[in-house]
Amino acid sequence: MNNYYTEELRQIYNSEINFSISCFWDGGFTVQLGDEQNGFKAGAVKPTIEESIEWLVNEVMGRYPGSLYSAVRVSLINKIREGFVDTDKFTFELLEDMIFGYRRKHPGIYLELAKEYQIKQKERIE
Repeated sequence: MNNYYTEELRQIYNSEINFSISCFWDGGFTVQLGDEQNGFKAGAVKPTIEESIEWLVNEVMGRYPGSLYSAVRVSLINKIREGFVDTDKFTFELLEDMIFGYRRKHPGIYLELAKEYQIKQKERIE
């Protein structure tokens, strides 16, 4: 499993979103969003750990659009798309680290982007 998937799980966990991933040899990976105490919101069985994490990311983005995880992920991706970040100056590895390691390295800006996104999400709903 590469650093991308590890960082995704770390960011979801740090955003206080509960999930579980388990496996049984040759039975694939069971991934669930939620927990036993509060209930599971969704679940799936995927053949690989990578597909399990990709499913989890998509579920978190869809079910928790106002979460800190979603806010930062969408804000940074939009900043890149809008040209705020010049991707020509970065290798893929540096760009990946910037997106998914941003919270750890720049917590103040991370929270600012998250708040900005959450305000925009709230305005769209109203």
